[in-house]
Amino acid sequence: MSFYESATVMTKLYCKLQDDISKGLFWSRLKYETKSDMDSLLDLIASSHTVNPKAIQRVKHFRSVFSHIESINGRIVLYGAGTYGILYAENLIRSGRDFYCFCDKNHAGEKLIGKDVISPEQLIDRRDDFYVFITAKHSYEEIKNMLLSHGMQPNHIVEDCGILTNLRDDIPRMYFEFENLIPLNGAFIDAGCYDGDDSLYFRKNLKRGGDIFAFEPDAINYRRCVKKIKEGNVDNIKLLDKALGDNQEEGFLEAFGGTGSYLSSCNPENDSINRRKPSQKQKVAVVRLDEEVDCNIGMIKMDIEGAEFDALHGAEKIISRDKPFLAISVYHRKGDMLSIMEYINSIVPEYNFWLRHYTATDNDTVLYASV
Repeated sequence: MSFYESATVMTKLYCKLQDDISKGLFWSRLKYETKSDMDSLLDLIASSHTVNPKAIQRVKHFRSVFSHIESINGRIVLYGAGTYGILYAENLIRSGRDFYCFCDKNHAGEKLIGKDVISPEQLIDRRDDFYVFITAKHSYEEIKNMLLSHGMQPNHIVEDCGILTNLRDDIPRMYFEFENLIPLNGAFIDAGCYDGDDSLYFRKNLKRGGDIFAFEPDAINYRRCVKKIKEGNVDNIKLLDKALGDNQEEGFLEAFGGTGSYLSSCNPENDSINRRKPSQKQKVAVVRLDEEVDCNIGMIKMDIEGAEFDALHGAEKIISRDKPFLAISVYHRKGDMLSIMEYINSIVPEYNFWLRHYTATDNDTVLYASV
């Protein structure tokens, strides 16, 4: 495809977006995929409807504090080496900035993305040498109070950076924001079932008819789904321990027993989770949705860690025939947003598009499509 053709396709896709939020996210997602630095991430978050606008100002203030500490040669420690800590660290590095090390009691002694991880005891022993940025999503006050109780000066603990929290309380549920566009009948495909919550929500809250086909190849997650679905006491949910793709074959899953499990053939670029703990390589059946399900489909939800594009090709017959409502994750690999929009448009030109973003990080951008 020439640059002229690419420009034509991009213009066509942009014009099919149905509201201003979608159009803003379209450009900010493209910018972030082109230049994955902190400024681009802030633009992506600011384009979303999920984040309290005051949080953006807090992040900007946080960045100015960071610059001041750098100017006095202070040693910056990121407290928290989980998903959000690594995400923040990667964006700092891409922005041309740096930090001294991580602190995390669960990973002390390890090296993550080239940085040492020290223990809280080591941090406290050198509390006058360090400036601490708390990146643990759910434990900010607890960590702050612990450090203060062990003698760390308040000005060495940086205020909550805001990028990790501060979502609005009234945001709609991810995948189900456009409930009025979901058909009243037809089966629901839950691709990337994880813990079963989305299948249970569909059955209990949306009052839609039809069977539910829930795909979850990670063995630990699959057992979790079996338990939760049984406890939920709902019927017509068929749980399958298979992965979706474009071929009927065996594959290997890099399984984490939680979020982030992915097919080895579709390694996502957005893999902060995968950098912090080892996976278990698990042999799985990879199937085409067209060959696996033979009934009318009302909605397809996909969040399958970079395999969405292939899985949609494996569902081409269903999508062409039933024109189901679609909720597809488009953030795992650079180019997913444009490639998936263009493919869906090529098989069903009647589809209209919406984009939504559901976190104060670069995760969870969802493409919605409805005829």
